Amino acid sequence: MEKFFIAPRLEESPLVSLDPNSGILKVTGDILLDKEETKLFFSTTIDWLKSYASNPNTQSILILDLGYYNEYATESVINLINILQQIPNSSIQWLMDEDNEDQEEMGEYLSSLITVPFNFQYVT
Repeated sequence: MEKFFIAPRLEESPLVSLDPNSGILKVTGDILLDKEETKLFFSTTIDWLKSYASNPNTQSILILDLGYYNEYATESVINLINILQQIPNSSIQWLMDEDNEDQEEMGEYLSSLITVPFNFQYVT
């Protein structure tokens, strides 16, 4: 399986980097896309992750480092997390600014929806 990479489109979309060899899956940046753009943007990522789930690395980590995101992005992130839950030995690392209560609340909300380990990490 090939690595998957989507470069950010200015400040509207995140960087997505998925490496099947390391098991590290990263989504980093802001998501300022409208509903249809968000669905389209994440559709290839979701397809890749579904394929990866059939033959994953021994450990898989989804690193989410999201700045600003809207409700459409939240729905897509939940879809990614739901697929990740099907992968053995997977976990999520939620990166957040120390002074951003919205990020912390969203991380707490997402962690309440899942059974895989969900780790919070403050970044400066």
